[in-house]
Amino acid sequence: MASFQVMLFLFALLHQSLPTEGKDPAFTALLTNQPQIQREIVNKHNELRRSVNPTASNMLKMEWSIAASGNSQKWANKCILEHSNSQDRKISMYLYMAT
Repeated sequence: MASFQVMLFLFALLHQSLPTEGKDPAFTALLTNQPQIQREIVNKHNELRRSVNPTASNMLKMEWSIAASGNSQKWANKCILEHSNSQDRKISMYLYMAT
């Protein structure tokens, strides 16, 4: 569960660097606030988890977390490349930056 939340946080954080709000229609397919995009992310994540070898004996199916998504978006809106206060979140936080 934590790995999905980390992936969700990273995706929400990274997509903030892309132009949106009708500036370029090609980027609307990347917006994680769209239920179809959320389903695609979750389905792909679960597909990859099912393909591990050896298989897990009790692997739970991942689901989209509105709370984690909202928390990630709130932090991404601040545009700060630092860890948030651990008291403000229930999941791990991994930062990544590329040029």
